[in-house]
Amino acid sequence: MNYAVLFGLYWIAGLACFVNSFNIAGASFGFMLVIVTVPFLGMFLVNRFRKRVCGGLLTFTRGYMFSLLLYFYAALLLAVGVYLYFEFLDGGSFFNSYMAYLDSPEVKRLFETGGMEQLAGGISLKDMKNIAEAFQDLSAVAIAANILDFSIFSGLIISLPTALLAMRRPKL
Repeated sequence: MNYAVLFGLYWIAGLACFVNSFNIAGASFGFMLVIVTVPFLGMFLVNRFRKRVCGGLLTFTRGYMFSLLLYFYAALLLAVGVYLYFEFLDGGSFFNSYMAYLDSPEVKRLFETGGMEQLAGGISLKDMKNIAEAFQDLSAVAIAANILDFSIFSGLIISLPTALLAMRRPKL
């Protein structure tokens, strides 16, 4: 559980970068850095568990279960952080910032040239605004539940290669 608290706090730092990415220039880079490094940090924590708790030996099953619980508890902490942020701290500023971003001349110019629609999978600027308005109507509990679901599901998948790479058997 101690490992998961550190992991969850790291994810919450990523959340802080994400929600400030429209207002602070380097925050989106910080968010992307957290997203890219999460599997590596998870691997580091599983290896640390193997060395400190398991005496250097770790079966696939034990490694998978530890990694799975690591991602599960971190996802719970992230969901609590998301709920607390959107319920008590945000006050609609995140979605207002996102709508202002979509209304900016740079984004409008990108959509007019057609390059952005190709990157967005054929979604127009109007469609993106409609999606943002639909998300704005979600409650903090619904947003936190969606984040929790996605985090647990991705943890199920990421835990497989983590357990395979961290596995160490006794030498015969």
